[in-house]
Amino acid sequence: MSIGLKLIDARISFSNSNILDHINLTIPAGEATVIIGPAASGKSILFKYILDLLDGQEPKLTFLNMLNEKVEPQPGQVGVMFQENALFDSMTARENISFQIVNTLSYPKLKALKVANKLLSEMGLSVANGDKYPSELSGGMQKRVALARALSSKPKLLMLDEPTAGLDPVLTVDICSLIKAKTQSEDITLLAITSDIQVALTYFDNLVLLEDGRVVWTGKVSAINDHEDRPINRFLRGE
Repeated sequence: MSIGLKLIDARISFSNSNILDHINLTIPAGEATVIIGPAASGKSILFKYILDLLDGQEPKLTFLNMLNEKVEPQPGQVGVMFQENALFDSMTARENISFQIVNTLSYPKLKALKVANKLLSEMGLSVANGDKYPSELSGGMQKRVALARALSSKPKLLMLDEPTAGLDPVLTVDICSLIKAKTQSEDITLLAITSDIQVALTYFDNLVLLEDGRVVWTGKVSAINDHEDRPINRFLRGE
C-alpha cells in the first residue's frame, strides 16, 4: 500500500530569516504531487526537511497510508532521486542500482544484481550499460540509473528532486513517462519538486506553489484554471 505524508507547522529559520514559514501540507497517498515556485522559494529546503537531511531540524511530519492511518515507513519504503543523480563514481551502473538493497534491505549481492539487471532493462538500458561507470554514461542514462536505484527497494513513496534538470525535451518526456508508468503500475506515491512548469502540469495530479517559504496555493492540476485570480494563475502567467 502506498504511503503519503502530512507536514505539520514546518518552520526553518537561518540567520533570523524564515526559509519555511508554518508549512502545513498533505501529500495524498497513491497520487502524484509536485511542488513548484520561484527561485529561493524554499523548494529544495522543504525537500531536505522531509527527508531529515537538515542538521538540527527534526521534521514535523506524519506518514499516512491510503486509509489515512498513521504508519512508520520501513527501510527502503521511501525512494529518493536527487537532482545531480548522486551516483557513486567508483561503482558501475549495476553496482549503483544494487547498492541500496544490499545495504538497506540486506539482499545477498547476487540477488541484488539480478534486481539491478531487471531494472536496467525496465529503464531502457542494456546489460553493457550496466557495466559502465557514471562518467561513461550520458546525462539521460545517468538519470535512468538514478531512477532505477530509487526504485530498487520497491518504495511506497518516491521523492524526486528536479528529475528532468539538464535534459532536452525528448529525454524529459522519456524520463517522465518512465516515472509515471512505474509509479502507477506499482501504486507508488510520487512527490517531486521541479522548475519545469510544463512537466508539473502534464505529469502530476496535485500541485503545490511555494513563495517565500509559504504555501500560497495547493490543489488539483485540473482545477488550476477555474479561478483566474488565484496565485497559481498569476505565477504561471509570470506576474
